[in-house]
Amino acid sequence: MVTTLRSTRRRAGGAVLAAVAAVALTACQTPLGQAGFDNANTSSNPTESTLDATNVGTVVAKFDTTLTGYGTVTAMGEPVFAANGNIIVTTDDQVVSVRTDGTVAWNTPIPDAHPEIAGPHIISVYGNSTTVDVLVDTKVQGPAPASAGGAIVKLDNESGVATTGPDTFRPAAPLGYANDGLVITGEVTDHADYGPGRTVTIDVAGSGRRIIRGAVGTVEKPAVVGDQVAVAVGDSLYQWSTPCAAGTVCNETTAAVTAVPWATRPVLVDTTVYLTSVTDRKLYAVGPDGTVLWTGNAGNQPADASASVASGKVFVGNTTGIFYGFPLAGCGAPTCAYTYINSFVDQIWTAPTLANGLAYVIVNGSLRIARTDCTLVENCSPKKSITLNGPILGSSRQVLVKDGRFYVLTNDGHLRAWGLPT
Repeated sequence: MVTTLRSTRRRAGGAVLAAVAAVALTACQTPLGQAGFDNANTSSNPTESTLDATNVGTVVAKFDTTLTGYGTVTAMGEPVFAANGNIIVTTDDQVVSVRTDGTVAWNTPIPDAHPEIAGPHIISVYGNSTTVDVLVDTKVQGPAPASAGGAIVKLDNESGVATTGPDTFRPAAPLGYANDGLVITGEVTDHADYGPGRTVTIDVAGSGRRIIRGAVGTVEKPAVVGDQVAVAVGDSLYQWSTPCAAGTVCNETTAAVTAVPWATRPVLVDTTVYLTSVTDRKLYAVGPDGTVLWTGNAGNQPADASASVASGKVFVGNTTGIFYGFPLAGCGAPTCAYTYINSFVDQIWTAPTLANGLAYVIVNGSLRIARTDCTLVENCSPKKSITLNGPILGSSRQVLVKDGRFYVLTNDGHLRAWGLPT
């Protein structure tokens, strides 16, 4: 496994990568500890059993914690859970751990190495077994052969005390976790081994480094299940479905490549990848060999998809406020019709959160909670609608749902929580 993203020449890289691999394999996955909630990016919490369609309409506000005292809030990241149950949020300048009663456990500043360069330097966080792992961008690629442009900073779960982690290439996507270690996606320019131009790198615990040379476009967080790795870059989906031996490099010629115009974050269920295309307005189901199994009409400018094995559906919303569900197994034809539909009127920009038969959907200025088992002929109006304060959209991040509560990070820098009345 290559988790340093440190770009040493191949002759010297083996020892460095092996040492880091040994450290990474001691990690332990935290449920809902990463963006997309799991290694497959399903945005689903299959363990939630308290909130359901019979009681979610009775929830009340539990707390409203402002984060504006911990730095500016123009580039907040996705909230995640730490292993101790705290909610981890980031401002532009700090990582903040919030207890489930809304009090702040700790806050740790993360210095910006180059504040004169615009853009966020805190890219994402992951709730590891004993630490909160922070992916930091220095915004400048370092000198060869290391070419380091980022780092992992590890913060103690209980105190927030920082220890230095490995250097990385410049981050290209949020941190993930799979196969007992971090999934780190980076990018490097004019690498001595990989050649001229931009190369995207994906390091997965227990295996080698996947690379995409000459990569063009935005990189989405990879979906990883075992040896299968799926990542969307620009207008293409890349998939590796066979082992990439630890200490080796597997380039894009060993991947199955599928054209998906303006591809969004992939979701992996069994061996099928589901993702949307912003420009051609479709949901794609793609097999491990790169074959498009079926597509469905996802409407105008669809958001990232979510999937629930329990419901048997993949869900996607769009900017006209329509929320669709399609069978995970497809329909036996190249084009499939939706088997679920809901209209929330306002624009949907983020993947819905799925838990215990409910979809938590962020629309402009509010949160809508609806059943996911409605048929096409019944009234499926939301079980709960909550107005969210803050700038337009209210929130731009996924809802966290766990242990009978849900948490929303709003664009005005507040973490808000709701739960059943006591």
